[in-house]
Amino acid sequence: MYADFNCYKTEYYGTTITDEASYKYYAEIAAEYIEQATFGRAKCCMEKVRKCECRIAEILFANHENLKEDEREVKSESVGGWSRTYTENKLSPEALEARIRDTIRLYIGMTGLLYCGIGVAGRRDP
Repeated sequence: MYADFNCYKTEYYGTTITDEASYKYYAEIAAEYIEQATFGRAKCCMEKVRKCECRIAEILFANHENLKEDEREVKSESVGGWSRTYTENKLSPEALEARIRDTIRLYIGMTGLLYCGIGVAGRRDP
């Protein structure tokens, strides 16, 4: 885990997860997503990594609890007599993975941590 509950509240200004036990649970899962995406190199760029972990924890928490209507996937729409049907109150596994991937790219995409190739000549990997 990169960010504790205090960091979630004071640095990330998180409000979605209200109790420390829930935060710890989801932050641990979030840390695993980060470790996988960065090939275990997430120790540098800690501020960005901590914020990324906080956001992923919120995504996981919200998906486990209940999503707001505007966050759910649209299952079907019709035009005549306008109708919109949403999926169940959770994201599909594919949508959840996509949201997590997008979050990782947003927070740590420009740090070099997601690069999976061989180091550049004259530069050491983090």
